[in-house]
Amino acid sequence: MQQTDYSLSFETNLKIELAEQFNKERAVYTFYKEGVVLAGAVYAPDLNCTYVGIKGEGSYCNGDRLQIRKCTSLLDAVIITGFPHDPAKVQPAIERVNRLRRNCRDIRRFAAPTVDICYVASGKLDAHTESLSPWDVAAAGLIAREAGAMSCHVQAVPDGIPNELYGEEVVFTTPGISDDLLTLLRMGPE
Repeated sequence: MQQTDYSLSFETNLKIELAEQFNKERAVYTFYKEGVVLAGAVYAPDLNCTYVGIKGEGSYCNGDRLQIRKCTSLLDAVIITGFPHDPAKVQPAIERVNRLRRNCRDIRRFAAPTVDICYVASGKLDAHTESLSPWDVAAAGLIAREAGAMSCHVQAVPDGIPNELYGEEVVFTTPGISDDLLTLLRMGPE
């Protein structure tokens, strides 16, 4: 029987990269090729939850299949967001929260953004919007999309940056509220 060195051919033909981020709140693992996220995992130890998504194969939490909630009205939506670390960007975030507060059922801020995005995937929340780092959106974004969520951006993604790895003004949402939510988020200051 002839053996093939699959690890070598796998590595040289696909050039898959692994991005890993770990801290005491969560561990995030992302496998991607040429800007396309192929698999991702988010581990939330305090919640005893491991979220996993595989492109084209679905997403799961501790082995149970994830499915978004079928929300069709912003007035019924519970949306999660966060605040930037850069003090210069806090005021626009407060304006965003005020717009959301007036136009949806409620807003929340729970945990690490990767877990928040997984909450959208699990149907616990209807949308997440925030400016994040690529490592925050890659794995969790795949998990949300594989559960039926849409991912988009408030503004255009710059040329040369893969959509799945761009975290600036990113939105993960149930399809039924995506147009109304993007319209709301694109409004200027009041």
